[in-house]
Amino acid sequence: MERESKISILTVTLNSVKTLKNTISSVIKQTYNNYEHIIVDGGSFDGTLDLICEYARKYPDKVKWISEKDSGIYDALNKAIKMSTGDIISILHSDDQYFDAYVLEEISNIFKKKNVHYVFSDVVHFKDKNGVERVTTIRKNKKGKICLGWIPSHTGLFLKREVHDKLGFYRTDLKIAADYDFMLKLFTNNELVGYYYPRFTIKMRDGGASTSGIKSIIKGNIECYKILKENGYKIPELIVTLKILRKIPKIRFFKVVDDLNSNKLR
Repeated sequence: MERESKISILTVTLNSVKTLKNTISSVIKQTYNNYEHIIVDGGSFDGTLDLICEYARKYPDKVKWISEKDSGIYDALNKAIKMSTGDIISILHSDDQYFDAYVLEEISNIFKKKNVHYVFSDVVHFKDKNGVERVTTIRKNKKGKICLGWIPSHTGLFLKREVHDKLGFYRTDLKIAADYDFMLKLFTNNELVGYYYPRFTIKMRDGGASTSGIKSIIKGNIECYKILKENGYKIPELIVTLKILRKIPKIRFFKVVDDLNSNKLR
């Protein structure tokens, strides 16, 4: 009988007690049971550690965690990768959630049936409005050309751990766009085979590091320009401009997120 792949879910957090509970809940609800949840905390003081400890006590065989200062989100992600033991790696940020209870089961089946190194999928962006989660953007990640500004959502990416063995970890000299640097290497590597899964897997909360304000957006795109230039892309400013334009939502509306569970958006 073929062994089920173990999935390592990586969550890095700092003072996110208000959102981490929903993140954890979306993991607990998964129908797929062969997973570990690695939580790397940056030294929270808002009650986040109490929540993590409670979670770890209830699920001691599933949860690994540490709490210590780090030099940023990518340093914390690198720590989480090194702590992980799974065959497949999934990044689930502390303000995001799995779209529904079947995500890990479906991702595992894809890796079982297809000879691929990574899977990338669609994501939903949402924000809280008066305590209600409302959709702001639906992002389809069907493969395009990087030279025309295409890049998928980082959190909609699932990959075999051997990808990190080949490509290494996230750059810690980049504060916002190290995920862009990593995905650029991933999607331009001809030895690594990917698969686009046209299904929503992640609900992303608006206001992450790269979109939390005009300053972070500018800084992030300056880093993207630097990355493209380092990798020998001609006219990197044009690619960055096209990348920004691609982020302008093609589908924008406000609707209760639970409605996304209907088949019409799958």
